[in-house]
Amino acid sequence: KVIGHDVKIYDGGEGTARQLQRRLKRDRLLRKSGEHGQVEMMNTLKEENIMNLSHKLLIKI
Repeated sequence: KVIGHDVKIYDGGEGTARQLQRRLKRDRLLRKSGEHGQVEMMNTLKEENIMNLSHKLLIKI
């Protein structure tokens, strides 16, 4: 609605994820299926609202 129907949007996220998986596999850092990892978020801004927004946008667990 906002940008119209004739605009193409390219999302590089899928290719980036595949490349990351290849590199993790190559370096034997890929976790086995079913194992849980952890996410640590850091930001140079020490504002709590920025960290809360980062969690909302990036972590959907």
